[in-house]
Amino acid sequence: MDMDKIKQWIEISQSYQSEQFWKQVFSQKTAAENTSADKSRTMDGPLNTESEWPIYDLFLFGEVMTITIELAGIHREDIELSLKDDILAIRGRIRSIQEKIHYYVKERKHQQFERLIKLPYLPERNTFQSAFQNGLLTITYKIPPQEEPVKIDIQPANEK
Repeated sequence: MDMDKIKQWIEISQSYQSEQFWKQVFSQKTAAENTSADKSRTMDGPLNTESEWPIYDLFLFGEVMTITIELAGIHREDIELSLKDDILAIRGRIRSIQEKIHYYVKERKHQQFERLIKLPYLPERNTFQSAFQNGLLTITYKIPPQEEPVKIDIQPANEK
């Protein structure tokens, strides 16, 4: 394929996809590279990007929204939750360094983290509950009853 056709193909495809899409496509490693990279995988997350860690599930059951966040190896007192508008912020610290120890291999991070989660429903006032057990932080809240849409009658236009 000549360069003009490649350029034309890229221009057409860019009109259908964002620039971020193409950065991801061209930066992906081959399967062989990915398996060798597993040895150096860090606590940054499943795809080695800070914004994707910690991983979580978000689901609605009845009128209760549940968020389950995976925080293995992190102490409850090192986690902070806050809510502003419809954004739930999870902040914390990964403490993996122990004093007076000589490390031969140190792959686990010692750092702070933050994950922002956009909530699909605003919470009903004072209904947040959270529990931390076995490395899973579970947050629940009730969603307010959804108002029925108001029907608007359409009147015929006055004709002149």
